[in-house]
Amino acid sequence: MSAQRTVPPVALIVVWPKSVADGSGAEQLVRRLAGRSLCSTWAVEEPSQVQLLRSASLKASIEVAAMVADGLSPVESIERAVDRFHAAGESIAAVHASAELPRGSVERRLCQAGVRAVVGPAIRGESSTVRALPFGLWRFGPHMIAPAARRWFGLFNRPPRTISELIGSAPALACIDLARAGSMGARGWRAIDQFIERAAEASARGSARVVCIADIAAELSKSACVRPQRSILRAAA
Repeated sequence: MSAQRTVPPVALIVVWPKSVADGSGAEQLVRRLAGRSLCSTWAVEEPSQVQLLRSASLKASIEVAAMVADGLSPVESIERAVDRFHAAGESIAAVHASAELPRGSVERRLCQAGVRAVVGPAIRGESSTVRALPFGLWRFGPHMIAPAARRWFGLFNRPPRTISELIGSAPALACIDLARAGSMGARGWRAIDQFIERAAEASARGSARVVCIADIAAELSKSACVRPQRSILRAAA
């Protein structure tokens, strides 16, 4: 295994709700990510948003996460999202939900639709933000969000602000929140620019491996399959 493969992967999720009406910022961002050779997964509500991103940059390879609408039952929301994107010819690598989905309710349907991951809010009281779900899916919570929210207690136990700070012994997830960036104005977009530059520098140094979320899910599934076999061989020896 190469040294690059031993670096734990980091997935980059760009959250672009349709409430952020101005698509120019998203178009500039997808071009910037493609220009820095950074993989990204775009969490969007409508297939038309994906088509806009593809038209903005021919170099961008866009992985899609369907945002689950609030106000409906999780099962109904997911059914509508899957049908909407598949009708437009878009495959979905992940589902992005603002609330926790009930266990055991939708995993089979997501697996049948080709979904590999569920991205949800951070789970209070859990030390790990990545865990296995039924039917081979993986649940991810964000380790960091850019731009970071400014709080008076930010100096104490502050979350990571760069890709390099995420590097540890396990996969990680970083989000770029376009709604937050829009509310912060120029300062928010500068923070995103700095985040992208530092991510690209870490990737170029080999200290970070920025991949799509489906790639991390595949690696985790492969590792989960191999681990029991190793324990059996060790016991036999």
